[in-house]
Amino acid sequence: MKSLDFNCEPIKFAYIYQSQMRIRLFYILLWISIFGKAQTVESFSYEELDSTVILKDAELFLPVSRNNTFIGLNAIKIKNFPIWLKDSIWKNYKGIYWVKKTVRFDSTCKNKSLTINISVEGACEVFLNRKLIKKIGRIGYNVESQRELISDYFSISQVFEADKDYEILIRGSENEPAINHENEMMLLDIKVSICQTDNFHLLKGEIEENAIGISSFLFSFYITLFILHFTIFFLNRYEVSNLYYSIILFFAAYISFSRLFSHYSDNYFLISTMEQISMPAAVTLFHFLPFMFRAIFKIANPKWYFVTYLVLFITFYVGFNDMPIANFFSLLVIFFGITESLRIIIIALKHKKEGAKAIALGILALVIIMLLTLILIINKQNTFNVADPVIGMIMLLIVFLALTGVPLSLTFYLAHSISRTNKFLSKKLIQVEELSKQTIEQEKEKQQILAEQNITLDKQVKERTSEIQEQKKIIEEKNKDIIDSINYAKQIQTSILPEGEIIKSIFPNSFIFYSPKDIVSGDFYYITEIKGNKIVVTADCTGHGVPGALMSMVGSNIINKLTHENEIFNPKDLIENLHKELRHSLKQDLPGSINRDGMDLAAITITKDKILYSGANRPLIYFDQKGELNEIKPDKTPVGGSHIEKIELTEHQLAIKDVKQLFLFSDGFADQFGGPDNEHGGKKIMVSRFKKWLVEISTYKSEEQEAFLVKKFTEWKGKNEQVDDVMVIGIKP
Repeated sequence: MKSLDFNCEPIKFAYIYQSQMRIRLFYILLWISIFGKAQTVESFSYEELDSTVILKDAELFLPVSRNNTFIGLNAIKIKNFPIWLKDSIWKNYKGIYWVKKTVRFDSTCKNKSLTINISVEGACEVFLNRKLIKKIGRIGYNVESQRELISDYFSISQVFEADKDYEILIRGSENEPAINHENEMMLLDIKVSICQTDNFHLLKGEIEENAIGISSFLFSFYITLFILHFTIFFLNRYEVSNLYYSIILFFAAYISFSRLFSHYSDNYFLISTMEQISMPAAVTLFHFLPFMFRAIFKIANPKWYFVTYLVLFITFYVGFNDMPIANFFSLLVIFFGITESLRIIIIALKHKKEGAKAIALGILALVIIMLLTLILIINKQNTFNVADPVIGMIMLLIVFLALTGVPLSLTFYLAHSISRTNKFLSKKLIQVEELSKQTIEQEKEKQQILAEQNITLDKQVKERTSEIQEQKKIIEEKNKDIIDSINYAKQIQTSILPEGEIIKSIFPNSFIFYSPKDIVSGDFYYITEIKGNKIVVTADCTGHGVPGALMSMVGSNIINKLTHENEIFNPKDLIENLHKELRHSLKQDLPGSINRDGMDLAAITITKDKILYSGANRPLIYFDQKGELNEIKPDKTPVGGSHIEKIELTEHQLAIKDVKQLFLFSDGFADQFGGPDNEHGGKKIMVSRFKKWLVEISTYKSEEQEAFLVKKFTEWKGKNEQVDDVMVIGIKP
């Protein structure tokens, strides 16, 4: 059929004439009843109806006017027109028609169920003895007012009385009939046949008779379950199986509703649209079946599953305009959804998933019941009478189970799952409450114990605080005494160091950068002039602080004795004798001594024309007259210590005319940590950087040299702690 152009005016026109149609129907039925009695009544026996008998020679009534309106009762009656033959051709006709046929059944048909099969194109109404038994579409005077759904084939099964006339009356409209391309004529195709009622026709008739009631029930059933499970999912989104199940129920409800809508509505466009959507709805329904079962049994969806369905859906919707392709892929998706669902259930059974047995048994029971019923119908075809109330009720029950059994079983399982989860949570809640009570009681006991302990601790704290305060006073007093003693020791140590005036008198162009790590220092220097010999000694004793200070005083006294009493002026002899005297003073020369204290030092003696140098682990740096830095390496040996009895040093000699400035120093300056990254400890100054700075200040005055080195050292150290005693002496001979 071509698509109809629905305009408001034709439809309005059709509704205006509905009441007139009923009045005309009454008169036409009356006319047919009066004047149609002359027709020969076709009689049948039960044996003749063993096969399908096609009725012939029905009476055809047409309106007088070709504009499809009836004028009074002036209808044209065409007798003996073979309208029931399939090859019947009716040229150039569009509009409303009436067909009447009267049949009779003899005594052999008594209490036998017979079936009247009717095949008709277009909208029609079927009457049996003036009682409306079937209506398809809406009969109209023109294309706009007529509503035709699809060409239909239907059956009417019932027990007919013997020797009684039954009038079959069909009123139809065909405003846009099909075209027979071979004869290029308009074809009106109506066929009516009578046969013995078999089980298929009985069941089909029962279902068709109750189709609207069943559709209403199923729509209410499915939409109720949909609301229930979607609400459950909305309240508990963790259980995604309820979402998939609610989607399935929604589309099942839609399919049922489309059947109801097509029965009650006259809007052909909406009915056609909803019928077209019914197939995608069914496809989508079966598409979500595997998702639901996987969600129920907690089985992950494989990647290929999504890809396959994506390809199938794209192909399905792309081929929607080509119905054969669309139907093929629709059936393919439905088949795939069913087989995949069964495969998931089998996997769940194999892995002993909870609920798998219940769902599998429910589906299996339904399949077994339907198979057994089908086998019973086939084996008892002659005696199986659906018209029997008991058997009919059983058949309806089977249909009901087929359409509602599986949804009810799934609903029961999901509800049972929720109930089981709630029971589990209730038990856990009770356990939590019990644990909470125990925890509260334990907490109370703990608080009580803590309170008692706090009282005891508070008392102990007060006692200990009192004791600590007393001890603090004692420690502060002792600390004060110690600090006072160390400060006094500093005065003593300072007193043994050469005074600044004496140094300036001996070396006018010189400086001394001297910075102890603690109050007292383990570094010391000795400067004197005896009989024209200017002697300079720089020493770095073991340790720093008080121990280092004591060693420095011992070493300073021995050097003073060796120079002034023994008149030893040569640096080499001075250091070698210092080693001997220091070991004797500290009793390191005695057998079994464990005293390892000593010192590293460098000594120079300056006369009128030369400079003598010897060093034990401390070098000499000097600048020549060209301003180039030179370094004389010391001997690798300590002064003092019990492990070396006698040391021998190397004596180095320089011409005084070749030397511009001399530098003697301890290792404290180069070992200081700091620098740009001094907040994280930084790195050492190192001897190489120290030499670089000496080159930079080689042309400065002595006071400027000292200030430069102090600034550089302070900046490098930053917030870091000073790691050792620092001593740098610069002399211009």
